[in-house]
Amino acid sequence: MRVLGRDGTVLLDKPDDGTGGRPEVTFADGTTFVTGLLVGAGGAGGAGGAWSRGRPLLSSARPEYAGTSVAETYLFGADTRHPAAAKAVGGGMLIAPSPGADIFAHRESGDTLHAYVSLSRPLDWFTDIDFTDAAARRPGAGGDPARRRCPPRSKESTPTRTRPTA
Repeated sequence: MRVLGRDGTVLLDKPDDGTGGRPEVTFADGTTFVTGLLVGAGGAGGAGGAWSRGRPLLSSARPEYAGTSVAETYLFGADTRHPAAAKAVGGGMLIAPSPGADIFAHRESGDTLHAYVSLSRPLDWFTDIDFTDAAARRPGAGGDPARRRCPPRSKESTPTRTRPTA
């Protein structure tokens, strides 16, 4: 696992030792146990997620935007097509936390990086972006200066899923 500072400095670099480890679960009442397999189903589309089909069967509560959105993407051919990203991630996973903007990435098989970028912005910041308009994503395209810093996407790094988190 690698953790980077805002300036790109490697703060932690702990290579995977190949032992796999065992998940330890601690409940609110303090009960703890170690298991060989832990399945999480609380994501945006998971069984317990804000936008799941099962939620309305259990509760009438409606999800509300909580201020952070996450974009997920894959970088295929990472070592040759995206060498800077591959170097930053290293041989396992990368966590690059920053106030209001985080990057999480990990290696998958076949020279692929799987990455998530989270941004804490008002909902209209996202809904006003036409993600299908490549020209609008180019630096210097006008509008909000924070948006101009977003690099244009290639076919190899197009988000596969984006959804505001609740």
